[in-house]
Amino acid sequence: MRSPRFEHLCRPGAIGPVELKNRMVMAPHSPNSAGTNGEVTDLLIDYFEARARGGVGLVIIEDTLVAPASEWGEGVTQQPAIADRRLVDGWRRLADAIHFWGARVAVQLNWVGLRIDTKIWPRVQPTGP
Repeated sequence: MRSPRFEHLCRPGAIGPVELKNRMVMAPHSPNSAGTNGEVTDLLIDYFEARARGGVGLVIIEDTLVAPASEWGEGVTQQPAIADRRLVDGWRRLADAIHFWGARVAVQLNWVGLRIDTKIWPRVQPTGP
């Protein structure tokens, strides 16, 4: 039985044209479960699918690289990336797993920029505003 205090949270909602089954949103954080080249792994899919299965209406995937780590570095180890077409099938599998449970998915984009660790990525010039 749900508490009346959370009735509003459990009602459907929307962000613009995107309808959500409820107003529960999983904030992005980094489980560090992507592959070494930013690929979506079974472990990453299992992790985020479990949150959708648990009832979250919107799952936000962790900070995701918008450029290849080999060129621009990465902020954390095993960070997912969307900078390569070879990664599309993994992202499709992840989205399908989340959608199966009626949840929506969003991605937090990440440009490492000035936060790059030049000890780990000595050939990368930190760039940013």
